[in-house]
Amino acid sequence: IPLKDDWYISALEQQPGTQKYWIGMHGGGFAIYNHKTGNLSYAGHNVENEPAVDSLQQNIGSIHFFFDKKGRFWSVSWLSGTYPNIIQYDPKSSGKKIQVFELLSKLNSYHEIDNFFEEQNGRIWVHGNNIFAYFDEAKKDFTLLPSDSRSGLGIVYDHIPALFQDRERNMWAATINQGLYRFNPSQHYFTGISHKSKKTGQAGTGSILSFIELKNGDILAGSWGEGIF
Repeated sequence: IPLKDDWYISALEQQPGTQKYWIGMHGGGFAIYNHKTGNLSYAGHNVENEPAVDSLQQNIGSIHFFFDKKGRFWSVSWLSGTYPNIIQYDPKSSGKKIQVFELLSKLNSYHEIDNFFEEQNGRIWVHGNNIFAYFDEAKKDFTLLPSDSRSGLGIVYDHIPALFQDRERNMWAATINQGLYRFNPSQHYFTGISHKSKKTGQAGTGSILSFIELKNGDILAGSWGEGIF
């Protein structure tokens, strides 16, 4: 990709079904590189007349680019400088193509978004530091799943670095300090799963960071410094 020397890339994602790469830059700025034509479109040089190039220029520090099954583009931008905004760009919309969501007014605390995740049914989630929420398509807004240490039926977390969905459509949520949870979205019910350290034989303290499902349906979880379970 023929990038400019003064561009500091914050995000890069290929648009599904195309040879186009969407590029975000620190401090603002957005570009699309078409590998098929070799053209790079950006502000003041939109050679392929990409609507997204003109629409997404003002998103400061855009990160975590993501395309969902509906063709919508999602990203996180620190527009305010103090908390993250969620950007939704819908090129198929007949109305307003860009929607901006903030969760600070609901959380009333500092938070950082690590990434987006899409369920098999198309539901969009965000997760990260002090944040766990899904996008309600009917309300056109995000619904929070707060950390719940009282009922024993919810999830307890301060940071969720990874999500995974298995063949039975159970969600698996990894937390930094509170273990691994299996979650049935239709029931809003969590099951906590602990692991033992292979070194000490005691309850493990290494954070669960990743998942993979085997052909037989077993789930493997990778932990920080304590191996695979």
